[in-house]
Amino acid sequence: LLKESTYHIENLTWLAMSQYKNNKLQESTNTISKLNALRANYQFGELDYNLARFDAITNNEVMLFEHLTKSVASGYKYTLSTFQYDPIFKSYIDTEKFKALLNYWH
Repeated sequence: LLKESTYHIENLTWLAMSQYKNNKLQESTNTISKLNALRANYQFGELDYNLARFDAITNNEVMLFEHLTKSVASGYKYTLSTFQYDPIFKSYIDTEKFKALLNYWH
């Protein structure tokens, strides 16, 4: 699957998270580098949202909120499977920073 879709942001994010959780830190870092290399115009925050998901798994709160803010500012949409409904962000949804992101455009 990955060989067929090396440009697929979500697949690479899941791979990086899996590598990190399995203590394959160098492989995880390499996968994140591949993700960052995919940055392009008109992604509407997809890359930053997925990097924020990785940041949540690695408990990097500073980068998590930086990436989430970039994703919202770039147009990533609130859906029934993103932001407060994404279980990866469960430990952050009650924070003031997270609540502020949900009202970013209001």
